[in-house]
Amino acid sequence: MKGSVRKRGDKWSYYFTIGKVDGKYKKKEKGGFSTKKEAEAALREAIRKFETEGHITQSNDYTLTEFINYWFDNVGSAYLKYESMTQYKGVLKNHINNEIGYLPLNKVTPIILQEFFTKKQKEFNCNANTNTVKVIKNLLNNVFKFAKKQNIITLNPMLHLELKSKKETTKKELRVISPEALKAMEAAIKDTRYYIPFLIALHTGVRRGEVLGLTWDNIDFENNRMHIEKALQQQKGKGAVVVGTKTKSSLRDFKMTNVLIEELKKHKEIQNQQKEYYGDHYYKEYDFVCCNEDGSPISPLRFSNFFISLSKRLGYQHSFHDLRHTHATLLH
Repeated sequence: MKGSVRKRGDKWSYYFTIGKVDGKYKKKEKGGFSTKKEAEAALREAIRKFETEGHITQSNDYTLTEFINYWFDNVGSAYLKYESMTQYKGVLKNHINNEIGYLPLNKVTPIILQEFFTKKQKEFNCNANTNTVKVIKNLLNNVFKFAKKQNIITLNPMLHLELKSKKETTKKELRVISPEALKAMEAAIKDTRYYIPFLIALHTGVRRGEVLGLTWDNIDFENNRMHIEKALQQQKGKGAVVVGTKTKSSLRDFKMTNVLIEELKKHKEIQNQQKEYYGDHYYKEYDFVCCNEDGSPISPLRFSNFFISLSKRLGYQHSFHDLRHTHATLLH
């Protein structure tokens, strides 16, 4: 069994492959060594220990980064949504790994974390509730709570921090699309594949992913209702993927307006003609309401970019999300 060492920032780390798990090679890595020689000596001892004793590390040998990855594999992956896992892995890579990730888990004290979070708040020129800082806080709190449950540490150091938030002085203004802008946008988008998702969002206020994830079995013309149960999500390396809604409360029904019902019926007739034209080449995995001509899903990212570009071309500054605020305003 062979391994190697590498330098990360001012510290050295070692790594070696321990075998395949679910068809993927699994690596053991440990960092925090001051010199290359220290890392090489530790690598030889780790390989010897693994080959003779059959385990990777004792629980009290975990670095913070190692234990976070252990938590990802054994806890987080079982319940985290794709967006949350992506955010957590992002802050691990960009903020934790090189700054405190090399520290032994049981040596990460409240003082170290207090200094770390103070630095982060200054770095972002923000309060403790700014999104990146909140993501780091949530990740570390989850990890340390789990480490305490497994008797690896005796206390959760996150519970002993003093992280004050500045009072918000200004409330973020919700952008509502004016009647004039709506009329201009609708006219410009009318003969495109984006017209129906535009109309659905305006008449129901549902999110972009929920609009694009709608399938015809979610449309009940008999009772004039629309059922939201899934969403189309843009995932890195995978493209557009259908996922369940964020929470149970996201499962909901909407009563459709007469305008929306009539437009959806017309749209369904056109779509049936397209199905007949494309035949076996029509995308059949999902029966999307909003889709490309061949039935394939519309890219959420491409749709958002189109809407922003259209808005700018017409002299406005709006995103697709503004349709949610506009719908809420029209209800009053």
